[in-house]
Amino acid sequence: AYGSTLSSRYLRRHCPDAGFLMKALLPNFRVAFTIYSEEMKGGIADIILDPGKVVRGVLYEIPEDELEHLDDVMGVGEGLYTRQIFLVLGEDGALYRAALYRGVEEGGPYTPSRRYVELMLEGAEEHQLEPAYVERLRRLLNSLR
Repeated sequence: AYGSTLSSRYLRRHCPDAGFLMKALLPNFRVAFTIYSEEMKGGIADIILDPGKVVRGVLYEIPEDELEHLDDVMGVGEGLYTRQIFLVLGEDGALYRAALYRGVEEGGPYTPSRRYVELMLEGAEEHQLEPAYVERLRRLLNSLR
């Protein structure tokens, strides 16, 4: 998880049996706000190929039926996102197969949704992601006031 679902509170509204496993990194990608959400009233996150960059996030274990429900929540059926499998580096140094949502069409960049960034920051703080990343999210949120 790298976007709104960094927040376990938000994720568990849709996937009550989701369990946190560990922090993880997705190398050679970056987070960008390339999708516009009417519901969130602004840009929401996508992952974009960018050699040398890294996406910070977390791994959850989610039952398949709840993952299918999350597909609906994320707009897979409407063509907003697609669920893809990526290899991520867990904080234990091992590689894991992770299902991540990737935008179908790259647009924007859009001004991020304040509500969406609040969820990202909540999750980044909750899981104690890298302090510099948490601070970047905090600065981004403050710029949206």
